[in-house]
Amino acid sequence: RIAARNGLSSDDGGPVAVVAGKVEDLQELPGGLKQVDVLVSEWMGYALLFESMLDSVLVARDRFLKPGGAMLPDRATIYIAGGGSDAGGLGFWNDVYGFDMSLLADALNEASQKDVVVAAVKGEQLVTEAVPIKQLDLATMTAADADFTADFTLQPLE
Repeated sequence: RIAARNGLSSDDGGPVAVVAGKVEDLQELPGGLKQVDVLVSEWMGYALLFESMLDSVLVARDRFLKPGGAMLPDRATIYIAGGGSDAGGLGFWNDVYGFDMSLLADALNEASQKDVVVAAVKGEQLVTEAVPIKQLDLATMTAADADFTADFTLQPLE
């Protein structure tokens, strides 16, 4: 609808065709096109790669993007930073409508020592500098590049 509203829809002779669905199931492009000049996708999951659609975007790139075509976005960087004790929201459990539920906070804190916790954290809750741990070039990467380990050192904020 956005393409149509701006006079760009291929239905009206414009250059933009929106294709909905799984690219893996797509047999051909609309209008008999073999390849496209630009591939636009919002594929990011939380922490960039969890629950993402990156594999599908790479399939679309390899099947349908012209050599030298543009991908938007074309680069992505994963950063890591340390959060203080208030970053996990555990303080909430100290007083839940007048009840001391801090035992739940203790259990959640213990569990967080074994598993990664992904949470929205306010800038003032960070206790270290953010460090880039992985850069992805969507024009050249493979799906295997998303499976990685990274060495990093976090520097405390002053």
